[in-house]
Amino acid sequence: MEEIRKLGAEIVAIASRGSSDVKATRDALGINYILIPGPLPGVMREYDVYNERVGVARPATVIVDRSGAVRWRYVGRDDNDRPRSPAVIEQLRRLQ
Repeated sequence: MEEIRKLGAEIVAIASRGSSDVKATRDALGINYILIPGPLPGVMREYDVYNERVGVARPATVIVDRSGAVRWRYVGRDDNDRPRSPAVIEQLRRLQ
């Protein structure tokens, strides 16, 4: 997380459930980044990660620049298919 912040980036996650679940998740995992309660189908559709069939987002990591343009994205096949921090950090470095 520190390395990501040193590169001028911030982590924002959208949870698939509401506020009470977000608080419990944040407390249980010691999360120190922004975790927005969901679901937010409009945002999920905007980033083309919404699975209409089941009504949830596919796991995704998206790098968005300050103007709102998507600069990089990774959409996983399932909840366990996510890029590791070093891969995200490498992408951030390439965008510097």
